[in-house]
Amino acid sequence: MLFKNLLSSWQNWRRFKNLPAELRSVVFFSEGNDYLKYLRPIIDKLIYQYGIKVCYITADKNDTLYLEAPENIAVFNISAESIQILFFESLDADILIMTMPDLENFHIKRSRNSVHYAYVHHSIVSTHMIYNSNAFDSFDSILCVGPHHVNEIRQWEKHNNLKPKKLFEHGYSPIDFLFDHMPNQYVPPTEIHKTHVLIAPSWGPNCILETIGETIIRKLLESGCKVTVRPHPRTARFASKKMSQLRSMFSQNP
Repeated sequence: MLFKNLLSSWQNWRRFKNLPAELRSVVFFSEGNDYLKYLRPIIDKLIYQYGIKVCYITADKNDTLYLEAPENIAVFNISAESIQILFFESLDADILIMTMPDLENFHIKRSRNSVHYAYVHHSIVSTHMIYNSNAFDSFDSILCVGPHHVNEIRQWEKHNNLKPKKLFEHGYSPIDFLFDHMPNQYVPPTEIHKTHVLIAPSWGPNCILETIGETIIRKLLESGCKVTVRPHPRTARFASKKMSQLRSMFSQNP
């Protein structure tokens, strides 16, 4: 299985490298299907509004865009980490757009060719809260969620005497999607018992579900709210015992 994955990744990398230069000018790299929701709106905008050809590289064999690729986008699966390293080091493109921070910090390096690197935030939290201190220093452009990202990055650049990046007021696609699809209806406080609350926090030992999740869920249920808990994928992975406890405590509540 390991050799098969290595061979498949190598073949996909070679297929990508053999594309004409004009077809691999704009490249997206995705760590997996969970990150597609941040990249897909940008991809669709480039393809359908501006008619730009793009390539999409995914590390996930089950990536939706890889399994159901539109005709006007070249999609490749490179899941073997060793081939990913080769892909990044030899990349020859105008721009690479990705949601993975820590460029240059670990095994993922900038290409030896002249490539513009753009980072798309997959979290609304501050740039100094859950990331390494220099997680974004090696990028050329940052697509910011809000003004807090712009202010923090500019202060960090000034403090560390870094070359200013290109910062774009991009927003956050999951929230943009909710605004586009939410009903235009105000729920008065007197109807709190009809309110449906979604608890969908970030992950880590100091986050909501890992610390005060039980208290918050209980208070909301006691106030008459319907509650949905959507743990971060890493919470489900690294705090599975805590999630099992919450399920056991509140399993009688639909």
